[in-house]
Amino acid sequence: MSGHSKWNNIKRKKEKTDGARAKVFTKIGREIAVAVKEGGGNPASNSKLAALIAKAKANSVPNDNIQRIIKRAEGGDKTEYEAITYEGYGPGGIAVMVETLTDNRNRTAANMRHYFDKFGGNLGQMGCVGFMFTQKGVIVVDLEDKDPDELMMDALRSLGVRCEIDEQVDTTVTVVPPSDGRFHGGTKVFCGLAGTVMRFVPGLAMFADGPVDFDGDEQAYARPMKPVLDGLEQLGACIEYHGEEGRLPFTITPPQTVSQCAEPSVVSIDSSGSSQFISGLLLIGSRVPGGLELHHTGEKTPSLPHIRMTVADLHGSGVRANADEHARVWTVQPGAVQLPETVTVEPDLSNAAPFLGAALIAGGTVRVPHWPESTTQPGGLLPGYLERMGAEISFPVIDDVRYCEVTGNGHVSGLGDFDLTAAGEIAPSLAAILVFADAPTRMLGIGHLRGHETNRLKALVNEITRVGGDARELPDGLEIAPVPAMNLKPAEMETYADHRMATFAAMLGLKINGIQVKNIATTAKTLPDFANMWTNMLA
Repeated sequence: MSGHSKWNNIKRKKEKTDGARAKVFTKIGREIAVAVKEGGGNPASNSKLAALIAKAKANSVPNDNIQRIIKRAEGGDKTEYEAITYEGYGPGGIAVMVETLTDNRNRTAANMRHYFDKFGGNLGQMGCVGFMFTQKGVIVVDLEDKDPDELMMDALRSLGVRCEIDEQVDTTVTVVPPSDGRFHGGTKVFCGLAGTVMRFVPGLAMFADGPVDFDGDEQAYARPMKPVLDGLEQLGACIEYHGEEGRLPFTITPPQTVSQCAEPSVVSIDSSGSSQFISGLLLIGSRVPGGLELHHTGEKTPSLPHIRMTVADLHGSGVRANADEHARVWTVQPGAVQLPETVTVEPDLSNAAPFLGAALIAGGTVRVPHWPESTTQPGGLLPGYLERMGAEISFPVIDDVRYCEVTGNGHVSGLGDFDLTAAGEIAPSLAAILVFADAPTRMLGIGHLRGHETNRLKALVNEITRVGGDARELPDGLEIAPVPAMNLKPAEMETYADHRMATFAAMLGLKINGIQVKNIATTAKTLPDFANMWTNMLA
């Protein structure tokens, strides 16, 4: 009977997943249909449609489905959607107005009456509360643009960690774990679109006193999570998926019993999609009874410098860790974790890429202060990459501050076949520079960028093509071929709620007059003042 029970569990799980997916598909399909009827079926001239197509793909809607919806809306579909506002009273007599989009007003009215009644309210007549409201405008709260640091602190707070921001210096944070060393269960962690929250915090749920729910932005549902979750399952956690397996949303229930094994727990995962899968497990390794022996089964290890950063941080916390990069095996010894009283975090050198790259595109000199003499960051490879593209690089020290200085003359050398496995995060900035290169470039080893905030490879091809450039996806990378600058054209650039795509678009605007960047505010994820910094650089 065990096999029968297992099949029933699988069946129920699949039914639940398919049902949730169908609801998402239906909702997005209606929005696409309305957008087509309002602005036509060409996404190149209908920005609303283009955004909805990107949203549909982020939610794994098949391309064939999208095209059918568009064709149906353009021609044969006679379904008419109308916007109806319902008014009524919520619990305690609170005035409520609900805006809907429907193809059947009778069905929608019945549904609205049901929900008002179910939650202790009353559906009223048109105008019963409307006189209390005046339309002043629309305020859009985009959770996708929430600062990853804030998301991380909120996540830690939900687990019982105290995070206090210094009132005088807002870049200083005091972090205090729960006094009993046990994280709080029975709570919910909202990840937004932040990869660090999605991949680092689930490991902490292993040591909670109850189940922990994880959710995020709709776009985050498309980001892969399975390797780190598989690793947690191998360590004894129970993972319940509420959508597609291996992706948000899900619930983690920690092991019911604590292993007393003196030998390290052996975990095998394929971390080809992101170095964060390895880092997320290494960070909890010292709390696993007997320690952790982690095997990476993939052929490539993306962003290896990031894993080296994690190992260095473990050493700095008093944790004994060892890396055999050739064998793709990492070991962490069990033991107490204690950071120094004060920890200084290096600035993210990848954020310098748009500014330093500007010197190559526009010509001139750009200087970035506080450049470290040595670093494990992938961004530390940037000066060498820019030099290969024709820049002059120097590191002057002025008033005891070390700078990275880049000088260009407006000419960019193509790179041919270029392995970017170690530093895929700066690929969008390099791509912006290489649009103006004198020879083709094939950036390789970055197939994992398809699983970032958006599918960055596809997004880069879309936006380069949008301005008249020549780019195509490769199985493991991106190819950019030269196009005369005079043949490039201005356009309104999509950013896909991705800060790297926003800075990419700004870089193109250095040489293509008339570039407009939608939602430049998404850069606040890593550079809250990017727009002013960019403007001041050009002044």
